Amino acid sequence: MKPSRPTGFLKPALFVVFVALLFAATVIGYTKSGKTHVEERSAPVTEGVNVAVDLVSLDPEKQLATVRLTLFPQGSYLDKEEDEFAVALRVTTRTQKESGTLDIDKGQPVGGSYEFDIPIHGNPQSYPLDRFEYSYTGAKQADAQSTTPLVRIEKILDDGRTVPAAVGAASDGPGGLDGWTDRWRLVGEGPTLYVKLVLERSGAVITAAAVIVFLVVAMATLAAVVAWSVATRRRPIEATMASWFGAMLFALIPLQGFMPGAPPVGAWIDVFVFLWVEITLLTSMGVFIISWLRYREVPDYPHLRGSDEPVGS
Repeated sequence: MKPSRPTGFLKPALFVVFVALLFAATVIGYTKSGKTHVEERSAPVTEGVNVAVDLVSLDPEKQLATVRLTLFPQGSYLDKEEDEFAVALRVTTRTQKESGTLDIDKGQPVGGSYEFDIPIHGNPQSYPLDRFEYSYTGAKQADAQSTTPLVRIEKILDDGRTVPAAVGAASDGPGGLDGWTDRWRLVGEGPTLYVKLVLERSGAVITAAAVIVFLVVAMATLAAVVAWSVATRRRPIEATMASWFGAMLFALIPLQGFMPGAPPVGAWIDVFVFLWVEITLLTSMGVFIISWLRYREVPDYPHLRGSDEPVGS
């Protein structure tokens, strides 16, 4: 006769498998963090200026992104011996809201970078499923292929006049941000570089947010079960459990702040998860206190009574 398995073996094994799967999902999500996908890129030019674009920072609440441009002159625009600009250039940033100009002098070393802000469109309240775009699609149009002018480059002649310079997309980059998956379209047409940028939270951020949501919901469920068990007198009342309820209640704020790229206050995750978790914890704590007042026996302290005072008086 074969020996039977221990009765308590299955549940611990399932728990270990669950933790292993959760860990694997977190690791896989992290490996996908900050991935950059270039869906379309114009070929670099051999006579003109190639532009490399990197994403420096992102502020979802202000709906602004900071990009860095690096210019690489080619052909007659480059002094190869000195690795300098052979001509003077005027760089005009052409975003949807405003534009700015920057002049690059002849003889300036190649490799300098220039940063400026661009507007992005999205809804930060939908964290962690928020999505942001720099394109005409994010404003009003439904065309998913519309690009937006980002920068225009012109050659400055000796008499001060300007003529368009050919612009292409550099083969390097673009660079992304940790915690975000970014998709680019870089199209050079004449002197203007057109860009479409789409930003979404990476798998690591979504997985981490899902784990925290699961934990706070499980915490509220445990509190409700404990309160119900005490209220129905299925478990004895322990006054020290009140501190446990209080500790869980005050743990909600740090847990919300521990989320990667913590969402703004009032995001949907607050309304649909954290608000109801807090209500459940407060209700459970109230039920526990009321049950303690109703069912806890009156304490008997004989050392506080006089020798001639009867018991129970």
